[in-house]
Amino acid sequence: MGLSSHLQQTLIKDTNTRPPVTIADSATVLEAVEVMRSASLGCVVVIDSEEKAVGMFTEGILRHGLNDSPTILDDNIKSQMVERLPWVSPTESMSVVLEAMEDNNIRFLAILDENHRVIGITGQKTLMEFVADTFPREILTQDPTSATISKRKEGA
Repeated sequence: MGLSSHLQQTLIKDTNTRPPVTIADSATVLEAVEVMRSASLGCVVVIDSEEKAVGMFTEGILRHGLNDSPTILDDNIKSQMVERLPWVSPTESMSVVLEAMEDNNIRFLAILDENHRVIGITGQKTLMEFVADTFPREILTQDPTSATISKRKEGA
């Protein structure tokens, strides 16, 4: 079975997605940056008082905002987030993740339940791990902290 059929048959809920990283819509950009940094993730999903997803803030938004105005850090997160939240359902296939990433030129997608609440994060890292796990003989991966350096090409 090839990569294309694996992508179509594997559901998002059956992959190694990331736990949800959220912040209240009343927070500041600086608070969002602190949450992203502590989670080692390049995005945070903004939620309302009912814990429903209302937007996303990413390191790309931060980079562009800082370029325009250093005072962005004091802004309310709602004024800087992307309201058109890129999201998928946990029962959709990995091919939907790939398509959404390509169509929207994004790295992250929120995984939302039927009540529009965040249950996880997926995106480029999940996709790359999926490919490496699906084809372990074709893609050699190595722990970046390892002192041993492979003599073989990685193939990725």
